Amino acid sequence: YTLEELYKNGEIVSLLMAIDYRLYKRYGFDHCYDQIQYNLRTDELLGFRLSSKLRKATFEDAETLSRIYTKAMESLNGYAVRDEAYFNRFIKEVSSESGYIYIDEENNSYIAYYIQGDTFFVRELIYNNISSLKSMLAYIYNHNTQCKKTVINAPVDDKIKLIIANLKTCEIKLIPFMAGRVINFEKYIESLNSCNIDTQKINNKYIKIKVIDKYIKQNNSVFKISVYDNKIKIQRVEEDYDIELDINSITQLAFSYLNTDEILILNEIDESSLINTQKELLNALFEKRINYIDELV
Repeated sequence: YTLEELYKNGEIVSLLMAIDYRLYKRYGFDHCYDQIQYNLRTDELLGFRLSSKLRKATFEDAETLSRIYTKAMESLNGYAVRDEAYFNRFIKEVSSESGYIYIDEENNSYIAYYIQGDTFFVRELIYNNISSLKSMLAYIYNHNTQCKKTVINAPVDDKIKLIIANLKTCEIKLIPFMAGRVINFEKYIESLNSCNIDTQKINNKYIKIKVIDKYIKQNNSVFKISVYDNKIKIQRVEEDYDIELDINSITQLAFSYLNTDEILILNEIDESSLINTQKELLNALFEKRINYIDELV
């Protein structure tokens, strides 16, 4: 019922923070977001030095935090848009949980963290250059007499692992974080026209995909996806199809979490069943990227 209502209300995709994926996978939700978590001794950050001054964030910094965050997200995919109003709530939320937010405005970075017993827990460390990252790590080290351990949550392409002196003493975990689902497949494909897809390379190409969706009947059809005059088009057809995928696989492609080759392997589909132009089209539409989201529900 919920999925049908989402479709009727015009939603294109849905996100879900699932405790147990098994409960939702059969409804078409599948894993789309990871984070990495660093667990290290705080004194391992000894070699870093503060290169600029940090100051505690106030409500007057909401616009600055939004700007720093937006700049850092440029290389990432699937992130939440955060405006000034969002950061006003974010500051209240962190403060209500006895946490702290400090800004390095000179280097366009900020850190949101909590002191939990002897652990320095970093909820977010947003930076725009290596200099600011090193400075933030130095700031964390300055708490080493109070906090013997440090835990940092970060995007999977985070650079801390590249500058830590001794990775052998640092535990790095891959943390499954968020599931997603395509609600309206047609609208999703149409929305790709507003993305930066190089349609010149795939112009005059098409593929017919049979989508299997047990819960949203409007998605359960054969769709012809084509590119003509550099515009991506989709239409329902009563024809044979080139490839059959369930909504879970469609979702992981749509969220750019997996690429075409990985989906073919997972579904045990012989890649030779697709001609080169069809694979080129799929690869262009569903390019694998680094997903990141840190919205806690």
